Amino acid sequence: MTGKMSVNLFKVRADTGALPLESVLGSTAALGLQERTCRIGYYDVRLEVAAPPNSPSQGNTSDWWMLDFTKLQFELGPGKVGKAAAISGFGLADDEGFGDTTSALYDPVNKYLLIQYNHSGVRSAGIQEYLNRIAQVPPGARHYHLDVRIDDSSAVRLAKADFITKIHYKVDVGGISDAHRQGDISLARALEFSALQNGEILEMTVTSKRGGHLKDASARSLIKKLTNILKADREDETRTIRAFEIEGILENGEKLDAINMLTPKLQMIVDGLTLGGDRQYTQVSRWIALQRARAGWQALITG
Repeated sequence: MTGKMSVNLFKVRADTGALPLESVLGSTAALGLQERTCRIGYYDVRLEVAAPPNSPSQGNTSDWWMLDFTKLQFELGPGKVGKAAAISGFGLADDEGFGDTTSALYDPVNKYLLIQYNHSGVRSAGIQEYLNRIAQVPPGARHYHLDVRIDDSSAVRLAKADFITKIHYKVDVGGISDAHRQGDISLARALEFSALQNGEILEMTVTSKRGGHLKDASARSLIKKLTNILKADREDETRTIRAFEIEGILENGEKLDAINMLTPKLQMIVDGLTLGGDRQYTQVSRWIALQRARAGWQALITG
């Protein structure tokens, strides 16, 4: 039986003075399993496997680091069931639980990380937090940032608009940080009003007069602020921005199609995964899928 998986692309950005990420991967792999386990949110996470480039003894003949991250679950778990057998529990020791694997490929030359999307496994925000934690970065700080690559077609279309005629947005008021509440007067005032009314979701549409357009400086200031919040949403895998749409016109008055700014992450779906006897996709098929995804993004990664 074969399957498929989704892969997302991230640019790895390290702060000045931070060790190369490959050094962190190598030193982490040298630790014992318990030593390399970190509490991230409500779960324990660890780097299960870190195979350096061209390490056939570890199953990696590629030019990149091949990685497996495990999310450990010691609370509620699934049961075992058969078509003709009732569901039953697993016989687990007190220190045993369930684990979900997320595979990744790290290109140390071009500083790109490809991550398998696994809904029940470690996600990109968790991996970013883990890398900073295992590198012993002070709490609340980050030395390593995973900047998701997105489909930038909406930004290209927005750049073509000479004037903005309409901005529609919907935000989760409680999800906006204090830092993001600053920087744009119109957004700050709208949020303040919503808070006074004990509002949870703020939805607003700003439309120009018929045949006219919005003031360019203030409109683009609001767009920039909302775009920054959206960027944080992608990095932290949150949904503060629930809707964000822009309409514009060319200088000659020609109306452009509405632009949905909630552009998705750049994603590739790769098939050919092999299901093992343990009902998990095999490591070799996951790693090959990541390598195929990288080949598909070759021009973008090296460009």
